[in-house]
Amino acid sequence: MNEDKATRYHRLGRQASILSTAWSLVLLSGLLLTGASGALRVWASSASSLIGAAGNPSAIVAFYVLVLSLIVDAAMLPLGFYKGFFLERRYGLATETTGHWLKDHLKAVAVGLLFAEIGALFVYATLRHWPGAWWAMSGLAYSAVIIVLVNLAPVVLLPLFYTFKPLEKDTLRDRLTALAAQAGTSIKGVYEWTLSDRTKKANAALTGMGRTRRILLSDTLLAEYSDDEIEVVLAHELGHHIQRLRGIEGRVRQAQEARPSAANALSVRLELQADCYAGIWGHSTAERQILEAGDVDEALSAAASIGDDRIQRMSGRGVQPESFTHGSSAQRVEWFKRGFESGDLDTCDTFARGTD
Repeated sequence: MNEDKATRYHRLGRQASILSTAWSLVLLSGLLLTGASGALRVWASSASSLIGAAGNPSAIVAFYVLVLSLIVDAAMLPLGFYKGFFLERRYGLATETTGHWLKDHLKAVAVGLLFAEIGALFVYATLRHWPGAWWAMSGLAYSAVIIVLVNLAPVVLLPLFYTFKPLEKDTLRDRLTALAAQAGTSIKGVYEWTLSDRTKKANAALTGMGRTRRILLSDTLLAEYSDDEIEVVLAHELGHHIQRLRGIEGRVRQAQEARPSAANALSVRLELQADCYAGIWGHSTAERQILEAGDVDEALSAAASIGDDRIQRMSGRGVQPESFTHGSSAQRVEWFKRGFESGDLDTCDTFARGTD
């Protein structure tokens, strides 16, 4: 199989994800079919008696979830290490040590265990008190928790793993704040996100909700990209925000899992659509005469600079279209221009048959 490093990296990552999902299903099915799950419940009942809670259903559920979670995590650890550390290190993307990765992993396990315990106890309580409507009560609670977590993530959860500080580049901060406002999104700050102690990858994100909504720019992004390029990257991220609201991103992720061989092609279409949405932002700002002379040319130049073909050439590799995940420079410029010229979401259907 003749493939470059980028293609191989993404292929191995997808295979590891698929294998992880399959292995977790096999593991949980095995616990049920072999009777191990029943044995685990008997142990949980015995353990509850050791703390003076013999026969207490909540204590039994808590012990059961605790041990089940630890068993699953231990079984998934090799694949998690392979995808999260070994693969990144093998392809020259990781900068963190094994100890650093393990520390983050243990923190993630602890946070996940906390939510698993709370969730299991709540579902069990709904089963006891509302046996005919437990699923509705649990669903409503799950939705409420998701909203709370989106609110708390930037100020409680993410700081457990990463370091943030207010962006010191005043000009860039003001440009991005204005960009978010023009897109109808109010933010409470722009922050530099330390990723260089983990990876060489650049990243940007719009995270939080309401009073915690903020823009995050990785230090790797700030080191490698100009302000114009970063502004286009953020406009692109706002495009992804629209895709999530419209349910497009979720459907694409499901299709990628169902058709791994088409994952790159689907990714390109998703990313080009976000570029088109970024162009619609440009159209809106132009109509309100917010854009200055030359801003559109700068945006198009920035879009071209982050095309997959240009990035591959800059890295000294041959251009491999089948490995593209975001699209070529020409494609990115074309779709940005479509959005800019039309200002219409309907022109951004990159998934339409016959669309390149």
